[in-house]
Amino acid sequence: MRRRIGLKLNPTQISWRFLRARYSWASQSCDRPNLAIGAVAGLGSAAFDFHRSHGSNGLSKWFLFLVGLLIATIAVRKVVEGLRSDETRIEILIEEAIDGFNRTRLSPAIEPLATNWRDESSGLGREDLKGALINMFFTAIDPDTKAFRYRLEATKLEVSVTAEESAELNLTLELYEVAAGSEELTWLFDVQSELALNSDGWRIQRSTWQSREGGIPGK
Repeated sequence: MRRRIGLKLNPTQISWRFLRARYSWASQSCDRPNLAIGAVAGLGSAAFDFHRSHGSNGLSKWFLFLVGLLIATIAVRKVVEGLRSDETRIEILIEEAIDGFNRTRLSPAIEPLATNWRDESSGLGREDLKGALINMFFTAIDPDTKAFRYRLEATKLEVSVTAEESAELNLTLELYEVAAGSEELTWLFDVQSELALNSDGWRIQRSTWQSREGGIPGK
């Protein structure tokens, strides 16, 4: 008589928390170039512990297969990121910040700014800009569509890495007000920024800007 062995699936037995802890440890203990190696080590260790605890049953094999796919995905992604130039990484950072602004997502919108960032043209710091964006995201809403009334676009994005851990960024930005399906240019301005490479990646340390047309909304 064949006896069926049941396996209760709960977070403790499946060790998902343990898996996340291993991956978190790998991410924090490795620098960016070695992140893929750290992730592979952490996930591989978790998979081995799971396999050792549950034997070679079908669930264990599927779990190992899924972990293998995850490891391969992470490794390929990190290899691709590692091959990017510093200029490309900065360009992507800025493009994601602009996209974050347009989608009223605060975190990506201010991610390029270092904690001690300062705009020398206005005297604003990172927290000042953060507060202004929060207010803008909540108040600049179209009463009919409930959509954000502004859209930001970069018509020029030039990056120059001047040294191993410093770079310069030149932007031309256009801010449009969106209403009734049409857009009107509200502000055209140039931004010059200095960046430094730190533990979080490339971050803007200071900026200046000059208006070419229009001005800051509400001013």
